[in-house]
Amino acid sequence: MGAVALMSISVLTGCKKDSDDDSTPAPTTFTFLGDGRQLEYSFNSIFLPDTSFTVNLTADGGAFKNVQIFYPSVNKDSTWLKECGTNLAISGTSSSVDCANIFFKGTRAVGDSWSFTTSSGSTATHAVVEKNVSVTVAAGTFICDKMTYRSTTSITTDTLYFNNQYSFIKYEGLLGNYELRSKNF
Repeated sequence: MGAVALMSISVLTGCKKDSDDDSTPAPTTFTFLGDGRQLEYSFNSIFLPDTSFTVNLTADGGAFKNVQIFYPSVNKDSTWLKECGTNLAISGTSSSVDCANIFFKGTRAVGDSWSFTTSSGSTATHAVVEKNVSVTVAAGTFICDKMTYRSTTSITTDTLYFNNQYSFIKYEGLLGNYELRSKNF
């Protein structure tokens, strides 16, 4: 199952800093990153009963800790996400995120593809199939990039719809599907 985890570019200029703490700078491309941000997803699988899961984002040492909670109080994954220039990098082990491990490119074109190391240590590839796809889910209608996701540990290629402002909007896989149900921002 793909990580979380998910958009239009906003430019911040002429802003005065509220503090001198540069430990976790405000994102400018992946604007869903924010301390206390929460996204809730509906989830269904051929192996599990239909349920939901929540993604909680917490500022953590220059990155954002991303914790997925399946079922009440069961943490499934903890990953760290960090905006590096216009890209989003990921680490499965600590807040020291290697900016070379690009999880999502901030600017994508049809035909673009890139590989990264997942939180479990396998290699996965995202490829852009279509741009500006309108996707309607319980949380609303979003303009997304349609992409494929393939891991070296999987026999399937999954489809995902990603928006830089709101993260994953919809994910369609052979073994499970999820879509954005609500968000607190």
